[in-house]
Amino acid sequence: MKLALAFFFGFFATYAVVAWLVADGQHEIVAKPPMPIVSAETEYRFYYFGASWCGPCVAMKTNVLSQPEVKAAMMVKFGMFITVIDVDTTPKVATEFNITALPTFLIIQGNEVVKRNIGYMSKEPFLEWIK
Repeated sequence: MKLALAFFFGFFATYAVVAWLVADGQHEIVAKPPMPIVSAETEYRFYYFGASWCGPCVAMKTNVLSQPEVKAAMMVKFGMFITVIDVDTTPKVATEFNITALPTFLIIQGNEVVKRNIGYMSKEPFLEWIK
């Protein structure tokens, strides 16, 4: 029961912070997301670092990340732990993760970056990469 309550409150606390961060309607997620209350070392989180002026970032969002097959695969793997970070609005977060080129994709397990990719990927290589 305690675990279920912790998950319930963790989910809604995370949702409330994300909703607050995107309230201006101009940004998706503009800050490092909070760690969930229920966090297992086996949970994966996906961070996407980009910028509105970055051609490959825009192409990635338009041509790959918006595809239903990609969205479904990401939801299965990452659930609600998908974060889009604009490096212009949150340069400290980009520095913290040592982001030097765009777009950059990170898969994090626990507190460790387990996969990093820099640059545009078409749908098939991206789906293979997130497995």
